[in-house]
Amino acid sequence: MNKKVENKLLVNFNLVITWILVIDTCLLVAPNSLTNGIALLSQQEYRFTLWFIFIIAISNFISQAIIHYTTKVINNINTKNTISKLTNAVTCLDFTEKALLREFVIQRKSVINLPINEPSVRNLIENGLLVPTDYDMDEEGRLPIMINTIARPLITYKAVGLTKNKMSEEQIDQIVSARPKYARA
Repeated sequence: MNKKVENKLLVNFNLVITWILVIDTCLLVAPNSLTNGIALLSQQEYRFTLWFIFIIAISNFISQAIIHYTTKVINNINTKNTISKLTNAVTCLDFTEKALLREFVIQRKSVINLPINEPSVRNLIENGLLVPTDYDMDEEGRLPIMINTIARPLITYKAVGLTKNKMSEEQIDQIVSARPKYARA
């Protein structure tokens, strides 16, 4: 079941439970001197059932609130752990991994077809810096791969060995010679 349908079912379920809770609360607090139908429902023999329904409805909302906030806290912790892991991976990049990440800047592309069996590509995928956009390999064993959206702010010019200032001819030659052949367009 997709997330949209699941959310709609949950909203509809909560709407029904809310109305049950409202009607049940009204019956519990209604005085016995009301019309015969309501007075009949609010008599002592039905009070146990009304209280039982009230407790079930309230516990449903309490449990959903607990689940919602617990999920939110767990997601925040997981996001912080992921960012910490990615930050450590960026600080520990070797020369070939930096050169591979520079290709995204040099080619000005967000997706590059890279060989999955290349050690530096595999290592960047395992560390979470790169992610495949599709799992259909071409005939050369390449997958379309992009930089993880969470890792993008961490992969700066400095992190991949580039500068924003004008580079010398020697620096440009070094960067060009370091370009991995398998990543060139």
